[in-house]
Amino acid sequence: MATAYGIISNAEYHAQLVEVLDSLESAPKALIEQNLYIEELQRRLKRVKDKIDDMKENTREKKDLRTSMVKKMACRVAGKKEELKTRVKKEEREYEKALEDEMQERERQEILKEVIEEATRARDNLEAQVEALLQAQNNVSALYSRVFGRARLKPRGEFPRNDYVEMHLRAAEENLVSVKEQISSNEGILKLLEEADNSIMLSLKYLEECSEQYATWGVPKEGDAGVLAQIGRELKSAAKAALQAELSFDGARRAEPLIQPLQPLVMYQPGTPCDTTTTESSSTSQKISPLAFRKSDAYASKAAIKNNKNDLFMAQKTVGFEIRSMGSRIRLLKVDLSKAENVIRETEIELTRVRREIWDEVVCGRASPVPLNVGNESYSDTSSLETATITSKDNCKTMDGCLDAGTGESSSSLIRPESEFVPPPPYNYNFQAERNPAAT
Repeated sequence: MATAYGIISNAEYHAQLVEVLDSLESAPKALIEQNLYIEELQRRLKRVKDKIDDMKENTREKKDLRTSMVKKMACRVAGKKEELKTRVKKEEREYEKALEDEMQERERQEILKEVIEEATRARDNLEAQVEALLQAQNNVSALYSRVFGRARLKPRGEFPRNDYVEMHLRAAEENLVSVKEQISSNEGILKLLEEADNSIMLSLKYLEECSEQYATWGVPKEGDAGVLAQIGRELKSAAKAALQAELSFDGARRAEPLIQPLQPLVMYQPGTPCDTTTTESSSTSQKISPLAFRKSDAYASKAAIKNNKNDLFMAQKTVGFEIRSMGSRIRLLKVDLSKAENVIRETEIELTRVRREIWDEVVCGRASPVPLNVGNESYSDTSSLETATITSKDNCKTMDGCLDAGTGESSSSLIRPESEFVPPPPYNYNFQAERNPAAT
């Protein structure tokens, strides 16, 4: 009953807002058409300006030609006055015609400018109307929110039609939040996958530099300790980058377990050379020279680098596949996001329409709320509501029933009580679907 009382109490204010909405309903469409009209006028004005520039140049040429012909004929032609006069008249006519055409285009340009100014003023007026319409819409929405309350999943039961659309609006809003959260999560996963891919490329770069060392110097020989040291540094950097790739990829897998696993990236690490290396065999000990250790290490490094590069190439394919898959998933989710936003907009429009219908029916006395049960007793204290209803009937066009907005006929017989309302089929608001992470 509180909702119905709120409707009656705010009937006059609501009627004022509705009057503004109805009077400005066509403003948005008119504004779009006016903008298109102004754009067309501006294109025509540009064409006229370009034409004037061409005609201005033509007029200048005709003027120069006329002047030069007079001088030349006067100086060089003797005894041919008639021919001179004919030639001068021809040049004069051409100049006058070019000047006349230019002036006509200039007049047309000025007319177009005036039309554009007038159209711009009309557009400014339409923009003010659209702004007033938006303000009235916001005021109506705020009024409905105060009277009917915010959309909620649990129905109040007072006006079933309102409750029904409210529930779907709330569900659509929750669906939108869910889609946004999924997009945010997947974008974070995509960032980790891209970091893993960058680390793999960096590791490959270091291994390629090692291969270039071998291609340039061959297997290090005596006195090539500096080359071995450089190769060792490159291998350590490659191993560090590979480890970072694994960490980033593992982070992505923790967030999305459906991502396929990555084979361990074990990079070859050469032994550390020393002055002497001792190996024990039975009861004898053998000393290996530092050079012999380095040479054997170098031979092993060359073969290991090739294997490591192959492992990284395979890992790069796996990571690249997951990056494409995740990018595809994000694009699909953004499509879902757009659909979810459209559903919310459509449901909000539907909720406003239903609330306005309920409002008009209550004000005109054609509908009453469903009684609410408090404990085992029905709340039926409607004396204040009945009093307010009597005073609010001035807002109706007839005492027998409000006139239908579209036909002007009484529609009281077409409106069923709220308790008899049969809800329409549910909205298809949930666009979220399971995505195959292997989709490319």
